[in-house]
Amino acid sequence: MWFFMVRLFTKFKQIRTFFTLPSSVEIEKNCIDSIREIVLPGFSMEQIISLNVFHNTLGVDHHCRNFSLKTNKGTPEMELTEKTQILELDINQKLEKSKSIIREAISLFGIENIAIAITGGKDSTTILWIFKQVCEEMGYELPRCIFIDEGDVFVEIREFIHYIEKLWSLKIIFLKNDNVSLQVQHVGDLIQVSFLNEQNQMALEEMNFFEKEFPFIPDSTICNHLMKTIPLRNFIAEHGIKALATAIRWDEADARESEEYFSQRANPSHSRVHPILHFKERDIWIAIFKYDIPYNSLYKLGYRSLGARCATIKSSDIPAWRQDLENTPERGGRDQEKEAIMGQLRALGYM
Repeated sequence: MWFFMVRLFTKFKQIRTFFTLPSSVEIEKNCIDSIREIVLPGFSMEQIISLNVFHNTLGVDHHCRNFSLKTNKGTPEMELTEKTQILELDINQKLEKSKSIIREAISLFGIENIAIAITGGKDSTTILWIFKQVCEEMGYELPRCIFIDEGDVFVEIREFIHYIEKLWSLKIIFLKNDNVSLQVQHVGDLIQVSFLNEQNQMALEEMNFFEKEFPFIPDSTICNHLMKTIPLRNFIAEHGIKALATAIRWDEADARESEEYFSQRANPSHSRVHPILHFKERDIWIAIFKYDIPYNSLYKLGYRSLGARCATIKSSDIPAWRQDLENTPERGGRDQEKEAIMGQLRALGYM
């Protein structure tokens, strides 16, 4: 053990010697990646996360799991934009930013008028955990949660949703467009438009769809609208929801780059609250391992983004958090038809 610690200390001193940094630059890398790749090749993420040795000597912040190499030269001449500054916050600061958004939402809308959309994925579980911290600090119960069944849900997602439901004593309302799903038995079955109720037929007209039938493909544009947006609209209207909290992030899709923390929506009128817009994909995994947030087992198998079972494939055979998150698309394993028209789906009321 002592040999290992001496080797680690010596290696880090060598790294500091060879780094040449531009003026007024602070290079912060994720401790998990950087120490594994530079100092401890061959060690797994789990092993790195469990290490607490030499955190002061290495410049490792034991709480945020970051290390820094700094220069003492002047400040940069070009100021960063506010959004860029927020994106560059450390994990503790990002968490506090998210908490402040949630506290503001509670103040604006009232805890009883807020709902949280959950999917069984890493992002929505993280936002749920942050909500839990804020509610405990403020003496509130968690708002009700909604889970939308689009018609082809992974078994692992169902199991995970029920697991966190019991773990955190959640009040989950399960939403599904039964009028559509009862028309089919399998993905790909044809649905006769004439068999649908008036609301669903009007929803198709809203999309300028006037054909007599369509295949049941849960992540297609048509089915996405019918199976997700319509049940969501009904829930918001029936329960008088003033604000819906979702776990979208700026960096996950082009259509979400311009989103704001609070976004007014129509049909029905309500606000969307986005507490983790500023989290990057890497930040989500840092938070999960740092705060021991539960996550779906599918991520261990190589999935990076979870959607309908028929439209989601693995990005790799290695766990999601060990993949090249910075240089490969997070949603590359998702249905690309849907990815291409995310802006249109947002306008219709999608997440």
